[in-house]
Amino acid sequence: LRIVNGGLIMNGNTAPVIGGTTAFTLRFGTTSTTDAYVYVREGQSGISTITASIQANDFIKFGAGNLLINGTNNVLAPTTALRTVYVQEGILRFGSDAAVFTGGTGTNGRVNLMVNDTGTFDLNGQSITLGSLSGTGFVTNSSGSSTLTLDTGLNQTQSFTGMIQEGAGTIALVKSGVGT
Repeated sequence: LRIVNGGLIMNGNTAPVIGGTTAFTLRFGTTSTTDAYVYVREGQSGISTITASIQANDFIKFGAGNLLINGTNNVLAPTTALRTVYVQEGILRFGSDAAVFTGGTGTNGRVNLMVNDTGTFDLNGQSITLGSLSGTGFVTNSSGSSTLTLDTGLNQTQSFTGMIQEGAGTIALVKSGVGT
């Protein structure tokens, strides 16, 4: 599925599930990728889910609803610059570490995560590795024990002034790499 212009709106009373058991690619842009804008409406029953191989420059989740990224081989490109996943509002979860976007420069291939004011990143019981964490929002864990590893291998400096708080699950925070 290719979205040439605009973004993806996940609306309705019941949370939509895009994808399923058949693997497919969700590409934002034509010959070159563009930013992925994904809006998720608040008040849906269930969690909106994308199970696909997502290709975009940066990924921007907005809208007060909940979104689960459950596919694999999710790539933010081009890899000549650091790529970022933004949580502007609502909740973003990954189904596993394999669902976390890769891309950006350097050998670690990790992306930055920016969680803004009313945004929440839920570890969802998963152990996740990212390139960095920044913003003013929230990081939580809704189940189990999770480790959030920040692999700042490109000597970058990021600032997170939000709140990391355990939910129903616990969180361990690990920082590796030469950045701060």
